[in-house]
Amino acid sequence: QPCTLPISLLLTNAGGRIVGGLVAGPLVRALGAAVVLTASLGLLVLGLAGLRALGTVPVGHEDGPGDPSGGASRLDPRPAIRWLRGQPAALTVVILGALVSLFVYSYWATQAFVIERTIGVGAGAQGLATAVGGIGVIVAGFGLGPAVARVGAGRFLVIAVLVAAGCVALLGLTTGAVMTIAILALLALTTNAHSTASGLTLQLLAPPAVRGRVLGLYGLVFT
Repeated sequence: QPCTLPISLLLTNAGGRIVGGLVAGPLVRALGAAVVLTASLGLLVLGLAGLRALGTVPVGHEDGPGDPSGGASRLDPRPAIRWLRGQPAALTVVILGALVSLFVYSYWATQAFVIERTIGVGAGAQGLATAVGGIGVIVAGFGLGPAVARVGAGRFLVIAVLVAAGCVALLGLTTGAVMTIAILALLALTTNAHSTASGLTLQLLAPPAVRGRVLGLYGLVFT
């Protein structure tokens, strides 16, 4: 379901950002950072256990003489590397992901300092900025499908990278709270839209036998 999947993924992300951002500040003030971080870690472990209990969903497997994996183990990344070498479009998506990771997602490292300078000091201001980012992700969820349909997946990915990079530059120059909030919302919108569109594009391009390995390589390069 290429049209509905981005909405569900991004709305889940947006809900977590908004609720977490608004709740985290008061909790940190009331209980202290150590207690909140410990509780968050416990919830993460419970979530992973829940995912484990759900089991796995088959997404294709080695089948037939045309199988690009050549019957290799699913833990072997080489079939995915060979496939990417022969697919310029998919390789471009991976390269764009690497560029975004290097030059755009670095805003996470400086976001806290910008927020302290322009919005305020404390967990409440940081949480507000996170919640505002959730609003940007909601817009991305509903706008991603129409935007990709209008300009095409390749152009959309390039535009998202350029807009996000411009926002990072503006974030370093801004001195006002309103402008900071607007830029953070736009950054969340463009980066989440790019990430989701990249994953969907690679899933649509890759044959089932190497699809998981291609996404795994993309995740490794991005991270």
